[in-house]
Amino acid sequence: MVKLKWIAALAVVALMLCGIGWYVESPLYALGKMRDAARANDADTLSSYIDYPALRESLKSQVMASLRTDVVKNDTSGMGSLEIGLASALIGPLTDAVVSPAGVRAMLLSKQQAEAARVNAQHSPVHLDSDVMIERHGLSEFDVRNRSNNGGALVFKRHGFGWKLSGVEIAPAA
Repeated sequence: MVKLKWIAALAVVALMLCGIGWYVESPLYALGKMRDAARANDADTLSSYIDYPALRESLKSQVMASLRTDVVKNDTSGMGSLEIGLASALIGPLTDAVVSPAGVRAMLLSKQQAEAARVNAQHSPVHLDSDVMIERHGLSEFDVRNRSNNGGALVFKRHGFGWKLSGVEIAPAA
């Protein structure tokens, strides 16, 4: 009977350690896999870490909010509502086209050409910036942002036991 209690206690401790390990390491694992897929120009693997509908919606709402703020602040002609209407008609289809698996493939191809030129010039490998930090928001969300400035962030949300890029925070205009 005592042996069974010890086994149960060890099982509980092991589960707790696994949970803590997942909490700490899973964002780093997902970011590493995304980085590796981008380096290998593997658009399909990279796409598996992106929630396209959520990312599109986030990007559209961030751009429109920024535009509204800008128009309200700078509208001297009284045509601000027309500008916002035209912009919203353009932003939707443009965002849908760019934030897509085809858009990711195009980005990787252009990145591959730029990276090849940079590597040929410097002969140095690509690395993540040491100023990048992960900011947790509970068990189901984290942001990736730059430590050294008040810029934007990439927002990741939990999908099962993994993570997907699901939104952005655009840096406020200076």
